[in-house]
Amino acid sequence: MIQLLIVSDSRLFRESLACVLDSHEGVKAVDTAADAGEMTTALLRGQTDIALIDAASTASTSLVRTASAAGSNSKIVVLGLEESEQAVLDVIEAGASGYVARDASARELTLTIEGVTRGEFLCPPTIAGCLLRRVATLARATGTARGLSLTRREREIANLLEHGLTNKQIAAALSVQVSTVKNHVHHLLEKLGACSRAEAVDLLHGRTRQDATGLSLHMSSTPPSFRVVRAQLEGEERPLAFS
Repeated sequence: MIQLLIVSDSRLFRESLACVLDSHEGVKAVDTAADAGEMTTALLRGQTDIALIDAASTASTSLVRTASAAGSNSKIVVLGLEESEQAVLDVIEAGASGYVARDASARELTLTIEGVTRGEFLCPPTIAGCLLRRVATLARATGTARGLSLTRREREIANLLEHGLTNKQIAAALSVQVSTVKNHVHHLLEKLGACSRAEAVDLLHGRTRQDATGLSLHMSSTPPSFRVVRAQLEGEERPLAFS
Protein backbone atom coordinates (compact mmCIF):
# COMPACT_ATOMS: atom_id res chain seq x y z
CA MET A 1 0.00 0.00 0.00
CA ILE A 2 1.44 3.37 -1.08
CA GLN A 3 0.78 5.93 1.65
CA LEU A 4 0.22 9.52 0.57
CA LEU A 5 0.43 13.00 2.07
CA ILE A 6 -1.73 15.60 0.30
CA VAL A 7 -0.42 19.19 0.48
CA SER A 8 -2.67 22.09 -0.57
CA ASP A 9 -3.83 25.39 0.88
CA SER A 10 -7.35 24.46 -0.25
CA ARG A 11 -9.16 22.29 2.29
CA LEU A 12 -11.77 21.27 -0.27
CA PHE A 13 -9.04 20.10 -2.64
CA ARG A 14 -7.30 18.09 0.09
CA GLU A 15 -10.44 16.35 1.28
CA SER A 16 -11.81 15.70 -2.23
CA LEU A 17 -8.55 14.24 -3.50
CA ALA A 18 -8.25 12.05 -0.42
CA CYS A 19 -11.69 10.57 -1.14
CA VAL A 20 -10.79 9.98 -4.80
CA LEU A 21 -7.48 8.29 -4.01
CA ASP A 22 -8.92 6.11 -1.24
CA SER A 23 -11.25 4.58 -3.82
CA HIS A 24 -8.26 3.29 -5.82
CA GLU A 25 -6.60 0.02 -4.86
CA GLY A 26 -2.99 0.20 -3.74
CA VAL A 27 -2.93 3.84 -2.57
CA LYS A 28 -4.18 5.56 0.56
CA ALA A 29 -4.17 9.18 1.76
CA VAL A 30 -2.90 8.92 5.33
CA ASP A 31 -2.34 12.63 6.03
CA THR A 32 -2.95 16.16 4.71
CA ALA A 33 -1.21 19.50 5.16
CA ALA A 34 -2.22 23.08 4.46
CA ASP A 35 1.20 24.74 4.57
CA ALA A 36 4.94 24.14 4.80
CA GLY A 37 4.92 23.73 8.58
CA GLU A 38 2.19 21.09 8.61
CA MET A 39 3.82 19.36 5.65
CA THR A 40 7.22 19.15 7.33
CA THR A 41 5.69 17.81 10.54
CA ALA A 42 3.77 15.16 8.59
CA LEU A 43 6.83 14.13 6.57
CA LEU A 44 8.97 13.73 9.67
CA ARG A 45 6.45 11.27 11.09
CA GLY A 46 7.81 8.90 8.48
CA GLN A 47 4.43 7.44 7.57
CA THR A 48 4.15 8.61 3.96
CA ASP A 49 5.78 7.29 0.79
CA ILE A 50 4.85 10.19 -1.46
CA ALA A 51 3.92 13.83 -0.85
CA LEU A 52 1.41 15.16 -3.38
CA ILE A 53 1.85 18.94 -3.67
CA ASP A 54 -0.86 21.08 -5.30
CA ALA A 55 0.73 23.32 -7.95
CA ALA A 56 -2.09 25.83 -7.41
CA SER A 57 -1.02 26.40 -3.80
CA THR A 58 0.81 29.60 -2.92
CA ALA A 59 4.58 29.26 -3.53
CA SER A 60 4.21 25.63 -4.60
CA THR A 61 7.79 25.41 -5.89
CA SER A 62 9.01 26.59 -2.51
CA LEU A 63 6.90 23.84 -0.91
CA VAL A 64 8.68 21.31 -3.12
CA ARG A 65 12.07 22.59 -1.97
CA THR A 66 10.98 22.47 1.67
CA ALA A 67 9.69 18.92 1.30
CA SER A 68 12.89 17.86 -0.45
CA ALA A 69 15.01 19.30 2.36
CA ALA A 70 12.88 17.91 5.18
CA GLY A 71 15.08 14.87 5.74
CA SER A 72 12.30 12.44 4.88
CA ASN A 73 12.49 9.48 2.51
CA SER A 74 9.19 10.50 0.93
CA LYS A 75 9.20 11.29 -2.78
CA ILE A 76 7.39 14.30 -4.21
CA VAL A 77 4.77 14.52 -6.97
CA VAL A 78 3.39 17.90 -8.10
CA LEU A 79 -0.30 17.99 -9.02
CA GLY A 80 -1.96 20.12 -11.70
CA LEU A 81 1.28 21.42 -13.18
CA GLU A 82 1.35 23.57 -16.29
CA GLU A 83 2.99 21.26 -18.80
CA SER A 84 5.62 23.65 -20.12
CA GLU A 85 9.34 22.96 -20.26
CA GLN A 86 10.21 25.66 -17.72
CA ALA A 87 7.49 24.68 -15.25
CA VAL A 88 8.59 21.04 -15.31
CA LEU A 89 12.28 21.91 -14.99
CA ASP A 90 11.54 24.22 -12.06
CA VAL A 91 9.81 21.55 -9.97
CA ILE A 92 12.28 18.80 -10.91
CA GLU A 93 15.22 20.98 -9.94
CA ALA A 94 13.41 21.85 -6.70
CA GLY A 95 13.30 18.15 -5.84
CA ALA A 96 10.13 16.66 -7.34
CA SER A 97 10.24 13.06 -8.55
CA GLY A 98 7.21 13.41 -10.83
CA TYR A 99 4.21 15.50 -11.81
CA VAL A 100 0.74 15.27 -13.31
CA ALA A 101 -0.63 17.86 -15.71
CA ARG A 102 -3.70 20.00 -15.12
CA ASP A 103 -5.88 17.87 -17.39
CA ALA A 104 -4.74 14.49 -15.99
CA SER A 105 -7.29 11.94 -14.82
CA ALA A 106 -7.37 10.17 -11.46
CA ARG A 107 -6.12 7.04 -13.22
CA GLU A 108 -3.16 8.94 -14.67
CA LEU A 109 -2.39 10.23 -11.19
CA THR A 110 -2.31 6.74 -9.70
CA LEU A 111 -0.13 5.51 -12.58
CA THR A 112 2.28 8.37 -11.90
CA ILE A 113 2.33 7.55 -8.17
CA GLU A 114 3.07 3.89 -8.91
CA GLY A 115 5.77 4.87 -11.40
CA VAL A 116 7.49 7.23 -8.97
CA THR A 117 7.69 4.49 -6.33
CA ARG A 118 9.60 2.43 -8.93
CA GLY A 119 11.95 5.33 -9.71
CA GLU A 120 10.30 6.17 -13.02
CA PHE A 121 9.41 9.56 -14.46
CA LEU A 122 6.35 9.52 -16.70
CA CYS A 123 6.20 12.32 -19.25
CA PRO A 124 5.28 13.05 -22.88
CA PRO A 125 8.00 13.10 -25.58
CA THR A 126 8.22 16.90 -25.67
CA ILE A 127 9.10 17.09 -21.97
CA ALA A 128 11.47 14.13 -22.31
CA GLY A 129 13.28 15.98 -25.10
CA CYS A 130 13.63 19.02 -22.86
CA LEU A 131 15.07 16.94 -20.01
CA LEU A 132 17.46 15.12 -22.34
CA ARG A 133 18.77 18.45 -23.61
CA ARG A 134 19.33 19.52 -20.00
CA VAL A 135 21.20 16.27 -19.32
CA ALA A 136 23.40 16.94 -22.36
CA THR A 137 24.18 20.43 -21.07
CA LEU A 138 25.07 19.03 -17.65
CA ALA A 139 27.34 16.46 -19.26
CA ARG A 140 29.20 19.20 -21.09
CA ALA A 141 29.45 21.18 -17.85
CA THR A 142 30.89 18.13 -16.07
CA GLY A 143 33.46 17.67 -18.80
CA THR A 144 34.43 21.31 -18.51
CA ALA A 145 34.80 21.04 -14.74
CA ARG A 146 37.26 18.18 -15.18
CA GLY A 147 39.65 20.51 -16.92
CA LEU A 148 39.47 22.09 -20.35
CA SER A 149 42.58 22.98 -22.29
CA LEU A 150 42.16 26.54 -23.53
CA THR A 151 44.82 28.76 -25.00
CA ARG A 152 45.69 32.04 -23.30
CA ARG A 153 43.90 33.95 -26.06
CA GLU A 154 40.78 31.78 -25.76
CA ARG A 155 40.66 32.48 -22.03
CA GLU A 156 40.98 36.20 -22.68
CA ILE A 157 38.14 36.04 -25.18
CA ALA A 158 36.02 33.94 -22.81
CA ASN A 159 36.46 36.61 -20.14
CA LEU A 160 35.36 39.33 -22.56
CA LEU A 161 32.38 37.24 -23.69
CA GLU A 162 31.30 37.06 -20.06
CA HIS A 163 31.11 40.84 -20.02
CA GLY A 164 28.85 40.82 -23.07
CA LEU A 165 31.24 42.23 -25.65
CA THR A 166 30.58 41.68 -29.34
CA ASN A 167 33.23 40.36 -31.74
CA LYS A 168 34.03 43.89 -32.91
CA GLN A 169 34.44 45.13 -29.34
CA ILE A 170 36.67 42.16 -28.46
CA ALA A 171 38.78 42.78 -31.54
CA ALA A 172 39.26 46.42 -30.52
CA ALA A 173 40.12 45.46 -26.93
CA LEU A 174 42.73 42.91 -28.02
CA SER A 175 43.99 44.86 -31.07
CA VAL A 176 43.26 42.01 -33.48
CA GLN A 177 41.09 41.52 -36.56
CA VAL A 178 37.39 40.68 -36.19
CA SER A 179 37.96 37.55 -38.29
CA THR A 180 40.56 36.40 -35.75
CA VAL A 181 38.07 36.83 -32.91
CA LYS A 182 35.45 34.87 -34.88
CA ASN A 183 37.88 31.98 -35.29
CA HIS A 184 38.69 31.93 -31.58
CA VAL A 185 34.99 32.06 -30.64
CA HIS A 186 34.26 29.23 -33.06
CA HIS A 187 37.02 27.06 -31.57
CA LEU A 188 35.85 27.91 -28.06
CA LEU A 189 32.28 26.82 -28.84
CA GLU A 190 33.53 23.58 -30.38
CA LYS A 191 35.73 22.73 -27.40
CA LEU A 192 32.88 23.34 -24.98
CA GLY A 193 30.23 21.68 -27.13
CA ALA A 194 28.20 24.87 -26.69
CA CYS A 195 25.49 26.08 -29.04
CA SER A 196 25.79 29.78 -28.20
CA ARG A 197 28.13 32.34 -26.70
CA ALA A 198 25.98 32.62 -23.56
CA GLU A 199 26.02 28.84 -23.04
CA ALA A 200 29.80 28.80 -23.46
CA VAL A 201 30.15 31.35 -20.65
CA ASP A 202 27.82 29.33 -18.41
CA LEU A 203 29.80 26.14 -19.02
CA LEU A 204 33.14 27.81 -18.38
CA HIS A 205 32.02 29.17 -15.05
CA GLY A 206 29.96 26.19 -13.90
CA ARG A 207 26.68 28.05 -13.62
CA THR A 208 24.51 25.29 -15.00
CA ARG A 209 22.30 23.96 -12.16
CA GLN A 210 22.76 20.29 -11.33
CA ASP A 211 19.76 17.96 -11.47
CA ALA A 212 20.31 15.17 -8.95
CA THR A 213 17.00 13.37 -9.25
CA GLY A 214 18.45 10.30 -11.02
CA LEU A 215 15.19 9.46 -12.76
CA SER A 216 14.57 7.06 -15.64
CA LEU A 217 12.42 8.51 -18.41
CA HIS A 218 9.36 6.61 -19.63
CA MET A 219 7.73 8.15 -22.69
CA SER A 220 4.34 7.43 -24.17
CA SER A 221 5.80 7.32 -27.69
CA THR A 222 9.08 7.73 -29.52
CA PRO A 223 10.62 11.12 -28.74
CA PRO A 224 10.96 13.49 -31.67
CA SER A 225 14.38 13.73 -33.23
CA PHE A 226 15.87 17.15 -33.14
CA ARG A 227 18.68 18.96 -34.75
CA VAL A 228 20.48 21.97 -33.39
CA VAL A 229 21.15 24.76 -35.80
CA ARG A 230 23.98 27.05 -34.71
CA ALA A 231 24.13 30.20 -36.74
CA GLN A 232 26.11 33.30 -36.03
CA LEU A 233 26.14 36.54 -37.92
CA GLU A 234 28.86 38.95 -36.87
CA GLY A 235 29.16 36.92 -33.67
CA GLU A 236 25.59 37.54 -32.52
CA GLU A 237 23.35 34.71 -31.35
CA ARG A 238 20.34 33.40 -33.25
CA PRO A 239 17.64 31.18 -31.76
CA LEU A 240 18.13 27.41 -31.76
CA ALA A 241 15.82 25.53 -34.09
CA PHE A 242 14.48 22.09 -33.20
CA SER A 243 12.64 19.74 -35.53
